[in-house]
Formats: sequence, C-alpha cells, structure tokens
Amino acid sequence: MTFKIRQERYLLNSDKKGAPQTLITPIDVDCVHESTVIKSHVLLENESYEFVVDSKKGLKYVLLNPKRTGFFRVYYSESLYAMLFTHLKELSFEDRFGLLSDYFSFARSGLNGTDKYLDLIMRFVEIKEEDEDIWKAIIKSMNQIRNLVMSPILSQYDFTADKFDYDESRLILVSTLMKVLLNYDQILRDKLLSWFGEYTQKKLKVIPDFRECMFCACYTSRPHCDQLLN
Repeated sequence: MTFKIRQERYLLNSDKKGAPQTLITPIDVDCVHESTVIKSHVLLENESYEFVVDSKKGLKYVLLNPKRTGFFRVYYSESLYAMLFTHLKELSFEDRFGLLSDYFSFARSGLNGTDKYLDLIMRFVEIKEEDEDIWKAIIKSMNQIRNLVMSPILSQYDFTADKFDYDESRLILVSTLMKVLLNYDQILRDKLLSWFGEYTQKKLKVIPDFRECMFCACYTSRPHCDQLLN
C-alpha cells in the first residue's frame, strides 16, 4: 500500500495564504488489520513524501502518529477518514480525542464544512462515548459554533439595561432568542444577572419580555435564585 503524506501550514482562516513553512516531522503509521497491526515510521523533511507499507488483507483503519499530540494536526483523505469514522469505538482515548480536536480545528478554519464535524459528534453519540473529557470538548466546541451562528443575529440589536426602543416584532425575536440562549451562553446569563441587583433595588426598570429572561437566568445561579425566591 502506497501512502502520500503532505504537510501544510495550518491557519485559523483557510482562505488566507500564509508564508510556506516546512518542518522536519517524525511520523508513525499504524495499519490496523483484523488480527495484527503493521507499524511504520517515516521522517517527513520535505513538503510531501511517498512511502510503501507492507499491508495485508482485512485493513480496518490507518492512524498517523497514534496516541501522540503535538504542534501538528492530522487531516486524512476521505477514504482513510471513513475507516476511522466506522471504527471510532475501537480507537484509544488519545486517538478519539485527537480526531475530534483536529476536525473541529478544520471546521473552525473553513477547511472542512461544519456538517462534517457535526456528523463526527453524532458518531460519538452512536458509540455511546463515556469519557467526560471528550464530552467537555464537544460541549465547548458546540458553544463556539452556536456563538458564530447567533452573534451576527444578536449584534443587530443593541440591547442595554436602560433603553429599549424596539418595535414589537424585534422585541419578540430578541426575547425569544434570549430564552433559548441563556441556557447555553454564559456571557448572556451574566448580562441578565447583572441587571438583577439594580432591579430588586428599584433602580432599574426592565420591560416584561426581558424581565422573564432575567428571572430564567436567575434559575441558573443559586445566589440569584435565593434572592428571587425571597
């Protein structure tokens, strides 16, 4: 089996082109079969390199730099990625976490579509992933995706604690979005909770639609909830 490995500088925005960068990178390759694992090692000194691995029938998947982390990210061809996707449950924690982290990075940079990363998350659901660190990483990434989706919408509405001049349709839209987002968005919760002290001291008036959101935010904070009950 012939493999071609190519290195490319990773950028947070894949649409931009940075200065070429070629590093000397040691790469381990595991070809995992039904009954054995064939291990290989190469030293990538140029932009690309081809090498042959003595592979047998029954290949399940291929891992580059298994159980290793570093400055690199690993982007697999579609066929190799499909193998890892299928056999995700069989991978070690390090390799499952690495695949998740790398492909979120690719989605964030635009190298991959977000749908591909979301499909990977659903695969973790299907295999009944139990590791807490992996789910923490998934939750964090979902929050970032949600922020990217919702921020352009919410940024159109300059809502503050002391002035609301929305028409009725905008008011309904913003309050509806807030009710959903306050369950996930710490910044929004903090904003709503920051109104509560002055509201209880009658120093601040909050219109009914946003007052309901503020009260809902109090349910997520024990001290604020106790004050609300009192």
